Amino acid sequence: QKEALENIFQSINQLPERQKTALLLLKVEGLKAKEVCEIMDVQEKALESLYQRAKKKLKELLDKE
Repeated sequence: QKEALENIFQSINQLPERQKTALLLLKVEGLKAKEVCEIMDVQEKALESLYQRAKKKLKELLDKE
């Protein structure tokens, strides 16, 4: 299980910076979308787009492993 977590975090670190930030703040830190929008200075639609692209890219990276 430790190895699986390491793979996940290594893959997260390969994401583009803004996608990584959106993913980490929403899912790891557990912040609400409104809070993340304020931190990242983006509109909610932009945050949703960043998050969706991050999920897609993360899945592609993990499927390679």
